[in-house]
Parts: sequence; structure tokens; C-alpha cells
Amino acid sequence: MALLGTIRNRFGWMMMALVFIGVASFLFMDISPGANTASGRATTVGFVNDDKVSGELVQQYTQEYQGGRYLTEEIQAQVWERIIGEKLLTQKTMAAGMIVTPTEMGDLFLSPDPRLLSPVVVNRLGDPQTRQVNSEQVRQAIDMFHNTNALLQQANGDPQQKETLLEQQRNWLALEKSVKVRALQDKYFKALESGMYTPAWMVEMEHKTQETGYNFDYVRIPYTNIKAKVEVSDQEMKDYIAAHPRLYKREATAAIDYIVFDVKPTSEDSTIYFDEMAQYAKEFAATKSMKEDSTFIQQYYGTFAPDFYTESEMSEPKAIVDSVFAAEEGTVFGPYINNQKYKVLKKIAEKRLPDSVKARHILIRAQNPEEGQAARILLDSLKNVLDTDPTASFDSLAAQFSQDGSRDKGGDLGWKAKDGSFVPQFEEYMFYTGEKDSLRILYTQFGLHLIQVTGYKYETDKVGVRIAVIEKDIIPSEGTTEQKQREVLEFITNNRTIEDMKKAAKEMSLTIAPATGLEEGGFEIIGLGKNSTAADIIRWAHNPETENGEVTNRPYFMENEQLNYTEKFVVTALVSKLPKGLASIDDPQVRGDVGNILRNEKKTAMVKSELASLTSLDAIAGKYGIIKESAANVQYGSANVGTVGVEPKVAALAAATEVGQMSGAVGGNEGVYVLQVTSRNEAPAIVNLKSSRDKVSRRISQVISTGVYDNMKDNADIVDDRSKY
Repeated sequence: MALLGTIRNRFGWMMMALVFIGVASFLFMDISPGANTASGRATTVGFVNDDKVSGELVQQYTQEYQGGRYLTEEIQAQVWERIIGEKLLTQKTMAAGMIVTPTEMGDLFLSPDPRLLSPVVVNRLGDPQTRQVNSEQVRQAIDMFHNTNALLQQANGDPQQKETLLEQQRNWLALEKSVKVRALQDKYFKALESGMYTPAWMVEMEHKTQETGYNFDYVRIPYTNIKAKVEVSDQEMKDYIAAHPRLYKREATAAIDYIVFDVKPTSEDSTIYFDEMAQYAKEFAATKSMKEDSTFIQQYYGTFAPDFYTESEMSEPKAIVDSVFAAEEGTVFGPYINNQKYKVLKKIAEKRLPDSVKARHILIRAQNPEEGQAARILLDSLKNVLDTDPTASFDSLAAQFSQDGSRDKGGDLGWKAKDGSFVPQFEEYMFYTGEKDSLRILYTQFGLHLIQVTGYKYETDKVGVRIAVIEKDIIPSEGTTEQKQREVLEFITNNRTIEDMKKAAKEMSLTIAPATGLEEGGFEIIGLGKNSTAADIIRWAHNPETENGEVTNRPYFMENEQLNYTEKFVVTALVSKLPKGLASIDDPQVRGDVGNILRNEKKTAMVKSELASLTSLDAIAGKYGIIKESAANVQYGSANVGTVGVEPKVAALAAATEVGQMSGAVGGNEGVYVLQVTSRNEAPAIVNLKSSRDKVSRRISQVISTGVYDNMKDNADIVDDRSKY
């Protein structure tokens, strides 16, 4: 369930992006991927209630997710979940006698009524701006993609063109299936919704329950303040899990212990980098012009920003900053270390910075290259006029040509501080590179600007410096990495059981970290992150041949992908494996969670008995050494109790307590609560009964839809054999 939650949060319901604007003739044909195509692999990689899952379908869906920033394992898990959902829905709708007729399919793709078009078709084939679907292009592609022989004739024997056309055909048939599945889904859940009726009394009751606010005083006795020793037996925890099966249903899980061996650069590695950067510093000091500085920076992938930084804006060590501002232009500093990097810095220039700048511009908007070219030609002409004709007026040209609100003020933008109110290119020119009264054409996301700085204000004595920096990350050398790998391999060779690993770790002052509840197919381990290495470790833990207490026979590599080096080696040992079903208290995390719940329940019962003789919140606060607090307008719908946070049981207790009365005690998330309602804010009257009914119906429908799918999946016979292929 945890893995499924991760998938849903990361992906949502994603569909493929087609690279062509065509469709195919399907009105009287089966639309399963592979039908009437010249390709198709029949490898079966699983079953959903005896319905085969083909390897081709898995591969096809996998390709739809390529290009995003997702792990391979993440994509595989999402694809499998999607296939299961589609299979179960198709089976359910078939059992209910639901179909998508050829006429309906025609409307979903070709209807002139946009309300009948499938949202999948609109999203994939519609114009991005207008969302209109070109029916003529749809019809043309309909005739092409379901006639394989005619399709192949277009290739004229060219193998590459043939494969391209067949790939387009496969993509199209997948789109058809997505449209059909979406239509069946809509039919099925609309049928469920049509069986629901929300009477007016239920709408009114729900509205009153959700929207009434309660003001109350309360005391909260934190569980940690209740010092009595509370024991919870294994049987009590097992009984609790059995009584709450939906909360503790688990896929097969594994628990491991692992040790991380960090790969760090040695002093020898650091010396090599220092010597290299020292040579760069000498070369950088030898450059004598802005052009030479720029060439040098480009050669060594440095940074040469146009900004002038004040002392507070520089991120270098304070000693370096002080030295830079005291030095002459052209002075080189370093190598020095900052944030695990060797740096060499050169002071390029120094200048007094204005506090505000006044400028004006003429804006010509451009949304595409053609408009951009036309805008540049026009602004070049205007610039030439202003440069050569003493009688030309910037104000009048701006009023005539500029395409923004400043045209009415002759293009005047007023006095502006450097506060981000302009795009970076604008501020850079205004405050750093521009010269008063000069004209410059700038391109921004708004279009092209002819800009002129007309004034500067120097209200403070700010000085800025322009710098150029080259840097090199201090990372382990290849030799250092190989040496660490030999050490880790020796550790593995000498410690083949979890007991040996723990003993050796203690002797070597290494930290052993636990990871529990690792679901099969997972790709995230707390402490190691979400990555392919974590997925490899979880696969190893779930391998039937891996035994409890066994230490892996090889180290796992953790790569620093940004800097392209091995950052860590990980050694793992299998603690336990638990089969699919109800969670077990053998899982330390489950034991801790359930034990904590039961201890809090027992502490709540103890407090209730101790409060029998106390008749006021002040007396309770005095007994436990706590303070009385107040909460305002707490609604059942949100259950947000002041600074404490969400406490549904407390909100429910307030709703069940009469104004002026002191409640009994209830165990919440953060402690045991007792409250006294001081007043109630009645729910406002329902203004629109239909709107309120729809709101309640949607909430009920969402619960039912989720429950129906979960029930279908719980009762399905799902076989996943992907790992065999």
C-alpha cells in the first residue's frame, strides 16, 4: 500500500503524447493493441483473473513514460498498476453488460459536438490553444492506420520508414484503447452514481455537521506527561491488527540492516586538485583584457556574471570577500576551499552602484521567430532615427509604436530600485552594463525592447564588484574509490552473517541502520533515498534464494549523478521477510506503531478514571501541571484545533458536547483532551440546495469509487511474472 501511494502521488493518470496529428478507422473493429498490426509479441508476463498480460503491452505502456524524471522501477510499478486497473475495469464492465459501441467510438473521436468528444482525444489531438479537434485530419488518419497493407506501401520498401509507420500505428491503437477504457470507466461510475440519491435532509445534516464551528476551552494532557508504566502484550497487538485489517493489509515485505561506507577524497586527492587550480590561477592572472578573461572562463567552464555584487551579496568566505573589495582590479585569489570546492576568483571590475535607475523603452511584442525578426528590424530603424536625427523624439516614437502601458507616458518606466520588479535582462542593463542616454535593444519573454537609461540616483555609498570564478569539486580519485571498494569487499568476505556484520561494525565504530516494511517492487529506502540502488537492494531482499541473516555477497554502489563518481558503498543483511497479508508485529515499525496506539489507549483509560472526581478544567490543569487553552471555530470538517493541529476526535467531542458543559476525556493524536464548549457558531443557511447536494454527492461518489476499485483489487487473482522475463 505504501508503494501504491508513492506511485499515485508521483504520476497520477498519465497518457502518451502522440507525435503525429492523425487517427485511424476503428468504427467496426476491435481496438486492442496489436489487432490488425504487422507486429506483436505474445509473451505472457502475468494474469489478472486469468486475463493474460502481454509483454508487448507492458513495453508499450513503459515507452509512454520515457523522458520524464522517473526511475525505471518507478515506471514499471506505475505501468503494472495501470494495467491491473484497466483489466479489472474491463472485466467489471463486461460482467455488467457495458460496451462502447462503434457509434459511441465515432462520437468520442469525430463528433462535431465538443461535449461528446473524449477528453483523451481533446488532450492528445486538440489544438493546444483552442482545444479544437480537426475532424478531417482525424478521418484521414482513420483510413490509414487500420489498413496495414496500405500503410506499408507508403514505406516503399524502406525498413526504417516501415518501422516508423508501424510504431505510429501501435501508438494510435494504444490511444484508441485509452479512449475506450476512459469511456467504460465513465459509464461504470456514472452508473454507480445514478444509483445514489442524496435527500434534502441528508444534505442539510451534512452541511450542518461540516460547517458548524465550536468555541471551547480545553486541557490537553500529553501522553508523555503520563508517567505510569503501561505494558502492551504481543497478543493485544495481534488482536488490534486483526480488528483493523484494512489498516494493516500489506504486500510482501522485507526488513534489512545496512552499513554505509562513505567514499571521501584523501589528502592526496585534494593536493592534486590544489596543484591543478594553482596553475589555473597563474594563467588567469596573466589575462589582461575583458576578452581574454571571458575566453579563459569559457575554456574552464567558469562563471562570468555581468552582475556587480555588494559585500553582503557575495557567497564566498568573509576573508576572501574582504580581500576582494580591498584589492585592485585584475587581482586573482585562490585556490581556496568553499563548499567542498577549490575556487579561483578574479576581480574584474569595481563600480559605485545606483540605488535607483530611471529608464524608458519601446516594446514590440513577439510570440514567434518571425514576429521577433520583424520587431528587431523595426527597433533597429527607430534606434537609427534617434541616433542620427536630432529632432527625433523618443517620447513620440514610444507613443506611436510601443505595445505596453508605458506608451502613454512616452515609454517612461519611472524610478526603479533593484528589487526584481523587472526581468533579469532589464535589471542587468539598467544597473550594471548600461550607460546613461545610450540606446540598446534587449530581448525578453515579453518581446523586444529599445531601452534607454535616463538617470541614476546615488543615495547610499554602495560599491559592487564584478568577479569571474572557476571551480572544481573535490571528489575522490579513481584510486581512492578502488581502495575503498577493496576494503568493503574484505569486510563482506569476513562477515557472512548478520551477527558477524554487527560484531564487526561495533569493533570498527560503523553505524548499522535498519529499514523495514520494504515492499516487493519498491525503490525507496529511508536513509538511502529513492533510486535504482535502493530498488536493487529490495529485489535482493525479496529474492527467494536470499535467506534470513544472510549478508549480501557484493557491495551496492551509490552514485553521485551530478558529479559522476561513486559516493558510497552499501552492505546489507536480510533481517526477515514477511508474506503478503496482515502486517505482523515481527516488523519493528508495525510493532512500534501498534504498541504506541495501545499504550495511548490505556493511558487514556487511566486518565478517565483519575478525572472522575474533578469537575472543572482548572482542577484538571492543576492536577497535571498543564495550562488551560482555548480554541475558536473548530469545525468537524477540518478538525483543526488551534496550534495543536488536526484532532478529529476532539472536533467530534465538541460537536457532541452541549454549550456550558464539560466533556468527558478523549484520547487524541497528541494527548488526552477534556473540553468545555463556550459557544457555537451555527452553520450558515444553505443558499443553493442543488449546489450543496452536488457537493455531498461528489464526496460520497469519491468514497464509493475508491472503495469499489480497492474491493475489485482485493478480490482479484493477480499473478506477476514479469521478473521471469
